[in-house]
Amino acid sequence: MAETVILATPVTPPSLTAWSLKTLTLDLSSQLVAVHLISDTGQLLYVNYPTPAPAGSTQPTGAALLISLNTANLTANSLVHRVFTRLITDGYLVGTVAGSPDA
Repeated sequence: MAETVILATPVTPPSLTAWSLKTLTLDLSSQLVAVHLISDTGQLLYVNYPTPAPAGSTQPTGAALLISLNTANLTANSLVHRVFTRLITDGYLVGTVAGSPDA
């Protein structure tokens, strides 16, 4: 085992209170939706919706999400709001969507 320092007091990570959308990839040929988030502390979270969905998963396929996003009326809810709502529904995030769309 390589040499390491064992801390007398573990370092507590800063309190993470919010996530923002960093990248949204809609891969039509692979029928994949890839979501990359960044927290207010700089932590990254990657969520993929492939087609087919992972075995045993209850999340929708990438193909189903692509159809839903392509035909969505984004007047009432923005694309980003819909992405966050999906991540909350699927259990990747816990919280509420706040703010307004950027221009």
